[in-house]
Amino acid sequence: MVAYLQELKEGEEIEMIRKIPEVRTHEYCLNLISKAKTPRDKILLELIYYCGLRISEALNISVDDINFKEEVIKVTKGKGNKQRLTPLPKPLMIDLKQWLNLENITEGKLFKIKRCQAHNIIKKLDPTIHLHTLRHSYATHVYEHTHDLRKVQELLGHENMATTSIYAHVSTKEKKETIKEVFG
Repeated sequence: MVAYLQELKEGEEIEMIRKIPEVRTHEYCLNLISKAKTPRDKILLELIYYCGLRISEALNISVDDINFKEEVIKVTKGKGNKQRLTPLPKPLMIDLKQWLNLENITEGKLFKIKRCQAHNIIKKLDPTIHLHTLRHSYATHVYEHTHDLRKVQELLGHENMATTSIYAHVSTKEKKETIKEVFG
C-alpha cells in the first residue's frame, strides 16, 4: 500500500473504499417503529427515521427546537456543531404532539436518556440492526423518490457531497428497475 501511494503522481486522487450502508425498506422501518415498547421509544425512532437524524442529534432535541406552525425541527447540535432545519413530517408531528401532551413536556430536552440506552431500544426490537440504519434508510428512501443527492445532502446535514454520494450507489431498487427496463 505504501509503495502504491508513493507511485501516485501529484494531483491524483485516492478513492476511499466505503462500506455500503445497511438499508431497510420503508415498510420494515414503519413496522419496527410500531413495535416500540413505549411512546417515548416510538418518538425517538420516528425522529431518527422520519427526519434522518443522527442519534446524538435526536437526543439533543428540545421542546424549543420544534416549530409545529412551520412544521420544522431545528437541529442545533449536529455534527461539527452545525445547525439546520429539517422538515417535520405529518405522522411524526401528530405523534409528537400527543406524546408531549401525554407526558406534559413543555420545556427542556425531549429525551432524558443516554446514547447506550437509545441503542438498547432498537436492539430489543431487532438485534440485527443499528439506530443509524434508520438514518441510512431515510437517506436512501428520499434519494429513491427525488433522485436528487443535493436534497439528501442538505437534509442529512452533510458538508461534503462525497459523504452523501454513497446513497446513489445503494439503491438496489433503482438498479433492478433499470435492468428490467433494458432486459424486460
